[in-house]
Amino acid sequence: MPIVAALTDQTQLAARVAQRLNLPLALCPPVVFSDGEVHVALEDPFCFRGQTVIVVQSTCAPVNETTLLVPFLVHELKNAGAARVIGVIPYMGYSRQELSKATGKSGHAWVIAQMLERAGLDEIFILELHEPAFKDFFSIPVHDILLRDYIAQHIRNTISDQSLCIVAPDDGAESMATEIAKPLGVSTMVFQKERYASDKTRVIGHSGVSDGKVAIIVDDIIDTGGTAINVCDVLKREGFEKVFGYFVHPVLSGNACEKIQKSGFDTVFVSNSIPVRHTKNIDIFDVSEVIAHHVSAVL
Repeated sequence: MPIVAALTDQTQLAARVAQRLNLPLALCPPVVFSDGEVHVALEDPFCFRGQTVIVVQSTCAPVNETTLLVPFLVHELKNAGAARVIGVIPYMGYSRQELSKATGKSGHAWVIAQMLERAGLDEIFILELHEPAFKDFFSIPVHDILLRDYIAQHIRNTISDQSLCIVAPDDGAESMATEIAKPLGVSTMVFQKERYASDKTRVIGHSGVSDGKVAIIVDDIIDTGGTAINVCDVLKREGFEKVFGYFVHPVLSGNACEKIQKSGFDTVFVSNSIPVRHTKNIDIFDVSEVIAHHVSAVL
């Protein structure tokens, strides 16, 4: 029988995936030595022999540690005789670093891909991969699970107002916004931004016009929250009565949660791909059903 494994399960995502697949869950918490080195050991290595193991673990903060721990776990599973290891990495850290500053060369994301594959992954699922070109760094099958239909349905079930407009906070989110807006039959707006520091942006304009009263900003990642909040402010100034956000991966670095709480957002919806605390205007949607559906097709 296949087994679901995880290092930790702060969001209960691994447990929910296991439950939906009707499979057992094995937690393999790492040990940290006094010098800071980490070690992953399997409590019962023999139970993995000859089995298919689905590792469900995002490589999120502390990103350097978890990015190292996931291949350690995969390697140990292969050492224990696992016949096949499928990686479910809902949020793939370093996927935004696909390019090197040396023109035409691959970036740090290539190193991460090589590390995961050499550790023994046979197949991998990623949720809303930030840069599709990241898949080219692997020679194993890579499945990019898109949530556009799921988010559209969640909007339909959660936000009853029909006077909607789906908003892309930058050009990179335009296709996502369009694919969410289409089944809802609503208009879209696309904002343009410029970056004036490594983690700071300003809005410089937008295309698309809407006579709607409710705006929904969508993107795959919300990190510092700066771009989303800037766009929210513009939308409020332009007359939108309510502004919501739908972001798959809540990186929410630094004081992003506090900034969102003080912003003009009515509610920001994020998935449980990354652990995040529930606050008064940050709500969490569960993606275990979508993941289980896709993984079941390869078991």
